Amino acid sequence: MTNDPLAAQSDAAGHRIKTPRLLLRPLSTQDAPSMAYLLERDSAAVRMTERISDPCDEAAALEWIALRQGPGERTFAIDLNGTFIGCIGLSLSGRSAGLGYWLGRSHWNCGYATEAGQAIIVLARGIGLTTIVAEAFLTNPASAAVLTKLGFSGCGPIQKLLPDRGGLRTLQVFELQLCAP
Repeated sequence: MTNDPLAAQSDAAGHRIKTPRLLLRPLSTQDAPSMAYLLERDSAAVRMTERISDPCDEAAALEWIALRQGPGERTFAIDLNGTFIGCIGLSLSGRSAGLGYWLGRSHWNCGYATEAGQAIIVLARGIGLTTIVAEAFLTNPASAAVLTKLGFSGCGPIQKLLPDRGGLRTLQVFELQLCAP
């Protein structure tokens, strides 16, 4: 571990990332019960995501996990002292990626999303990405604040068709340039 409390340490294969308070590890189907426990009765939190089914029961969690394990996906379970508290990951596209994350409500406002995000940015630089893009619903200012803390710049709103979220929705786009393209 380095003296820099924000530096993330990963194993040789990059599969596990340790931060000062968290462990980011590959998301697994074994996480489905914990995911359902955190989200099944929290429709408001689920609706701040683009693709998690509402309600998020164990079957829906397994479906979402399968999507996050597909080609080009690098999704991590966020563990706090051995307890699953959420997910964070990148959807790779060339030298760019989309960033997504969520935490169970009881873990909001503790800095965990920012800490996990910092670790993912270190990973992104390490694998040679040049740009990370993220989106946040306008009704989710906390997510926008996390992205701003991570150094993302707002690029303006977009309209996106999200049938599971009521059709056409407005999202704020954020971008982080990791190095000159």
